[in-house]
Amino acid sequence: MLLRRQYLEKDRGMSDAGEYTVDITPREPITCLWVKLQATNGATSCRNNTLAENISAIEIIDGADVVFSLSGVEAYALACRALGRMPFSVFDEDAGQSQTVMIPILFGRFIGDSELAFDPTKYSNPQVRIKWNLAAVTAVGATGFVALSLQLSIIAELMIGVSAPAALLSGKRIYTYTTAAGGYEYIEMPTDEPWRYLFLRGYKLLTDWHWIYDEVKLSCDGGKFVAFDMRGWDMVQRSSLYQAPFHYMAKRRAINAQRVQFVLRFGDHATPISDGTGDTVYELVHNANGEGTIGIRTTNVAAAANVNYYENVEGYHPYDVHTVVFGRPDEIGDFFPAQNYGSVRLEVKAGVAAALQYIFLQTLRLQ
Repeated sequence: MLLRRQYLEKDRGMSDAGEYTVDITPREPITCLWVKLQATNGATSCRNNTLAENISAIEIIDGADVVFSLSGVEAYALACRALGRMPFSVFDEDAGQSQTVMIPILFGRFIGDSELAFDPTKYSNPQVRIKWNLAAVTAVGATGFVALSLQLSIIAELMIGVSAPAALLSGKRIYTYTTAAGGYEYIEMPTDEPWRYLFLRGYKLLTDWHWIYDEVKLSCDGGKFVAFDMRGWDMVQRSSLYQAPFHYMAKRRAINAQRVQFVLRFGDHATPISDGTGDTVYELVHNANGEGTIGIRTTNVAAAANVNYYENVEGYHPYDVHTVVFGRPDEIGDFFPAQNYGSVRLEVKAGVAAALQYIFLQTLRLQ
């Protein structure tokens, strides 16, 4: 087998918001599609605003048939878990600099998986569809992204000399809702395909994931089989059994006593590092829940103007996403057999109100 890379789009200029669709023209099996977006920061900064957060959907479609559909942060978190590391991206808040996000959509368990891959010949008109809004977090302008600076590239990694794959791995959002403190949410989950991973995203500023997902239970056929019934705190404590900490480097820009947010939002450890500004001390105060307050003092005077610094970050839960692992994720026989049950229900008790919950899956899909 040989791998061949082909652009479906290359550095295409995009509007500040919209929807764009490109045909998947290669005929060879595709092991991975790389979706790359790049945009320029405004003249002041672009703080706490990563490109993935501005992508509302990345989809693989064939007419009305949806093969893959996740938001930018969901697709990025899935890729982190599938790869076991964070895909290379440029996290840079400095004025006038470019940010880049690379989101690989893996159709197999690894790049080059000849057993699981996307086979374009099985579809009538396969396409990639992107939906975005550069003002989703911060208005376009001096403190956000520069208008009309977005560029899109899509690269297909093709496998040459392999047999036609019978199945692929698909990612789809299943359910979303807003929590009520102490309230229960009962979610009927799909039972048509085996699950490789279950992803639970819970987002609320200044709130730990385990308070959002206070209690979580997955039961089948009315409780005849219970896959797990756990407190959120115990779920996150077990993360290290399945995944080493993720790591990335960011270039930050802030004044003294400003809030900073991280891509990794559980068990995170962030170390500010000088970019060369003389006689400056950086102090980061945070509680390992994905955000904190940066103190910056130059010659013992609190910084009233923006100062650049670097930040080494490691931790878990990219974009507040927790992954539930059912067995050996590279063994198809260990995928959760949802198709063997008449009903599968996810029950979530929330510990806080007004948190946003997103439930999504990676499943085995025949083609």
